[in-house]
This record gives sequence, C-alpha cells and structure tokens, in this order.
Amino acid sequence: TDIRDLFLVTMTGLFGIIAAAYGVSAALRLRSEEEDGRAETVLTTALGRTTWLAGHGSTALVGSVLLLAVGGLSLGLVYGATSGDIAGQALRGLGAALVSAPATVLVAAVPLALVGVLPRWASVVSWLVIVWCLLAGYFGAVIGLPDWLQQTSPFGHLPLWPAQPLTLAPLLVLTLGTVALVLVAVAGISRRDMPR
Repeated sequence: TDIRDLFLVTMTGLFGIIAAAYGVSAALRLRSEEEDGRAETVLTTALGRTTWLAGHGSTALVGSVLLLAVGGLSLGLVYGATSGDIAGQALRGLGAALVSAPATVLVAAVPLALVGVLPRWASVVSWLVIVWCLLAGYFGAVIGLPDWLQQTSPFGHLPLWPAQPLTLAPLLVLTLGTVALVLVAVAGISRRDMPR
C-alpha cells in the first residue's frame, strides 16, 4: 500500500467528520428556530412542516457533501501541483472524499431524526455522535480501542479507497441508514406537537 494513498484516506476521513459537523450544525437550526419561536411563525403560513424540514435537511445533507467534495478536490489539487498530475490527483482526491459521503450524511441526518422524535435531546446527542465518530472512527486505532468499538462509528465502515479496493456494500448500507433517519424525521415532524 502506498503511503500517499493512506495519507489521502486519512485526510479525507477527517474531512468527512468536519463536513458531518457542519451538517449537524445546519440540521440543528430546525431546533433553534423552534426554540426561538420562529418556526411557529413560519409554519402558520402556507409552508408545511415537511417543506420546512426539507429546506433545512437539504442544506445540512447536500451542504456537507459539497464541503467534503471541496476538501477532497483541494487536497488532490495541492498534491497534483507538486507531483505534476493536477487533473489526475484532483480526481483521486475528490473520489476519496466522496467515499466518505455516506457516513457523513448519515451523521448529519441524526439531528434531523432527533428533532422529529426527541427534540429536547437533539443537540446533545448529535454533538456526542460527532465526538464519538472522531474518537472511534479517526483516533480509535491510535488510542487502542478494540475493532468492534471502532466499528460503532459510521466512518469505521468506509472502504479505505484508494489504499484498498473499493467495496460498495458498506456505502449502500450507510446510505440506507440515512434514508431511514430522514423517514423518521419526516414522520416525527409531521406528528408531534410544536413548539415543544
């Protein structure tokens, strides 16, 4: 395995956690709007709850993927400029970053689901998930966590491409997890009393 590929995997994994933190922050705007009374005002208009959720949710999920892509592309461009292969390395950096996207959006979807079903706990639990992903998924091997504990982070299931072959099964499972969380968010926000 090439040390440069391992560095790329390590850096894009860190970008994934940073992008997930952005996604959590953006998704938690739902809760802060609700606590400040702005959601009640907005929802008295023709805007429905699902549309309100979709606006914040898409900002969180799509925004985190875009942030991740910019990080990977930038890393690839910098390395490409030093190696003489700007286009090739830019694409490798982008690809390596996007491998982290399913775990990133899964974590960013956690606060959406929590705002739907457990709004009072949304902020605390969502930020604890980010901290755990950083500890288990990024520093787990360094601090000596057992493998099974490292696997509790969504980032622990990502294929280490390009250092290792790309396997699609874990990416699909993580994506299905995100879909499930979004469905929980939609069902929860549609049913519960607001503001709470």
